[in-house]
Amino acid sequence: MNLKKGEWIYSYSKGIFRVEEIIDKYYEEDTPLIGDNKVGDKMPTRAIVSKKFMTSSFKKSFGFEACDESLVSKISKSDFKKLEKIISEKPNLIKELDEYKIPERQTIWNSEFQIDNENDLKKMNLLIEFINTGKTYLEIQNEMEKLDLLKLKSKYFGNYSLKLININDELLDKRKVWKKAELKEKH
Repeated sequence: MNLKKGEWIYSYSKGIFRVEEIIDKYYEEDTPLIGDNKVGDKMPTRAIVSKKFMTSSFKKSFGFEACDESLVSKISKSDFKKLEKIISEKPNLIKELDEYKIPERQTIWNSEFQIDNENDLKKMNLLIEFINTGKTYLEIQNEMEKLDLLKLKSKYFGNYSLKLININDELLDKRKVWKKAELKEKH
């Protein structure tokens, strides 16, 4: 789809949205079903960040969504005409939409670990400090190898869960930057 910033779309939720950001996505080391693609290759679809402007019954309703491009479509000509009429009658609505700030978006990646001793727990906490400075998945994997933590990754269920958080789709060299990490014991 040939979308541009500022275009009016339907997203996966009902209503009319305006495209605010178009984000290229890339294959990474943790991408499932990478197939013949290589790490760093551009994925066929992009992420679309949009602001909600109206409900499907053309009532003002601000919000936002971020989703894969395959889940959005351009609005119909008839809805575009209705929208133009509303905007011409109430131009302040666009100003209000412009002033609406999209909150921080988070991408979350979870992994299970089996931690059975204090020494391994201390190493995991060192890993978290390392991640919280902003690291890619590859850098995290290399640090886990250096700290001898890969053996703790559980295939099914572990007694701890490691949550990595990427903020606003930040990338470095076509890889997500994970800026926050949390380790939680499961009960």
